[in-house]
Amino acid sequence: MWWCLAESAREECRDWLRGQANMDVGIMTDARGHCLLVRFRACNDRLELRSGCLGVVESVGGAEELASSTQKCVKQYFTRGIGALSGSSRQLGVWDEQLQAHFCEQVTSQTADGAPYAQAACRKLAAGIFPRTVAITRDRSHAIVGAMKNTASADELLVRFKEEFISGKDSFAKEATHCAEFKQKVEHACAAQQEVAKAAGLSSIPVLAGLRYGKARFQTQVDPERRFLLQLLGMKKALEHRAIDTKVTPAKRQWARSKLQALSFDVVAVVAAFCDGSEHCLDFVRQVEAESRHDPALFALQIHEFLEKLLLGFAWQMSHMLLFCVRSRWD
Repeated sequence: MWWCLAESAREECRDWLRGQANMDVGIMTDARGHCLLVRFRACNDRLELRSGCLGVVESVGGAEELASSTQKCVKQYFTRGIGALSGSSRQLGVWDEQLQAHFCEQVTSQTADGAPYAQAACRKLAAGIFPRTVAITRDRSHAIVGAMKNTASADELLVRFKEEFISGKDSFAKEATHCAEFKQKVEHACAAQQEVAKAAGLSSIPVLAGLRYGKARFQTQVDPERRFLLQLLGMKKALEHRAIDTKVTPAKRQWARSKLQALSFDVVAVVAAFCDGSEHCLDFVRQVEAESRHDPALFALQIHEFLEKLLLGFAWQMSHMLLFCVRSRWD
């Protein structure tokens, strides 16, 4: 039933495309993991619009693979009956080569994320099946994500933090991942810290709330398997216990002491501010794209609100940092 409804919608859109002698078509691509989604939006000379999904295919590799997968999605859309659950057309369908050629000749713009290989794939398509392409644009949200990643990789303090606690061969995350006993202590410490925070009427870790955004948007600080790193004070308690635990080797105790020294007030403040600021930037770009492309007054207001949000967010973080440092006797 779902396939029948989807195929009937595709057929109606294909009929509309077939009847348009003059139109402009924009192609939008986005990859997530090993999957590539390709969408289109078409507008004729009467300003009538049609949009849809050309296809979703597996795509692993660089520019060549991305360009090839995009072509595969285009062919998939113009193959009537492909994916049917029964009948002779189950695998192959009926390819409408003429309509596909007409569609490709009307493509005038392509949009992909800011990655160099994605932009290169668009150029390859412009030199191939989309010869009338006049504009290749970057998805602004992806572009700012890339900019934030580059910022993180260029900042010495952020790089050291990531090396010490997240991705280094001697990092906190690696120890907690491979040592079941230490991981259990971290989890118990985090749970205890949450209970203490609830009893005091406080949110668990307000200062590092932004690290959740760091994980989801930029992946500069944590990955999905290590969410317990977000519980900063619980992590600190576990390290303090390891630093005086006589059941472990002197090297392990020294390792814990060195991590505690690296977990200083200024380091934590900078990391939290970076992640929250990155998320605010991304929200700002998306809001501008959605609401204020043709309204300078609204755009100016959004800029003012954005700057205020950054300043207030930083002040809020610092006040909660001081409160938690006092309550936890943070050096």
